[in-house]
Amino acid sequence: ENNFNEVPFEKLRGKGYNYTLMKMPFYDISASEIRQRCRENKPITELVPQKVAKYIKEHDLYKV
Repeated sequence: ENNFNEVPFEKLRGKGYNYTLMKMPFYDISASEIRQRCRENKPITELVPQKVAKYIKEHDLYKV
């Protein structure tokens, strides 16, 4: 069940924006946890989308 009201988003359609609301699971993760795992050279693929993990690795982000 989503926890937000779709009504404010309808205003965007009135301004010409298009969007699709999707039901997705909620993941309780924090940026701090992702940075810590990167520093420890641990995988983050279960925490972020594959493209995000690839970008972080390619740009050597969050390393000490």
